[in-house]
Amino acid sequence: MPQKKWTPKKLFLIGVAFIVTTSLLFGGEALAKYFLKDSPLQQWAEAVPEIKDFTLQGKGEVLHLRLEKTDDLRSTLEPFLRKVQEKTKGDVTKVIIETPQAPELAPVYYELSFTLEEARVSGNYQALYEKLQELEEKYKGDFKVFIGEEFIFVQLAKSDLLYYQAVPRFSRWRTGEGEVIR
Repeated sequence: MPQKKWTPKKLFLIGVAFIVTTSLLFGGEALAKYFLKDSPLQQWAEAVPEIKDFTLQGKGEVLHLRLEKTDDLRSTLEPFLRKVQEKTKGDVTKVIIETPQAPELAPVYYELSFTLEEARVSGNYQALYEKLQELEEKYKGDFKVFIGEEFIFVQLAKSDLLYYQAVPRFSRWRTGEGEVIR
């Protein structure tokens, strides 16, 4: 069986093929980021200084956001949510907000969540407002709940501690035909 000789030309072609393949494999992520940066949603997010990063999962149904401190969570997120729904032509059903969330404020959200769910189901927001004022007094913080078109935005702040949450405003039950009842 004859042995193949490795000529400089063959070694050069193998080296070039290796470099091209490697650059395509590892450079694909950088190229994707470069081309996706020009998308309208990315430009819209960059125009809002509080939004540091976002990702969409599914067909735009789950939105992950990384936020900085904001004075009004609803005015920060609601126009962006509308733009996402416009571009994806679907409903955002869940918003996951990632901030430097303080575990110290989690008990406050826990106490508020019962009244929040009751207000969400019944549509009576007066009890939610009273509970919010009670928690502000108890924990000496600046707590706000903003009622948006599709979500209720909970914004808890105490000194430099932050806790943000976006809760769907309406219960979503699916019928047999795939319709959503609100």
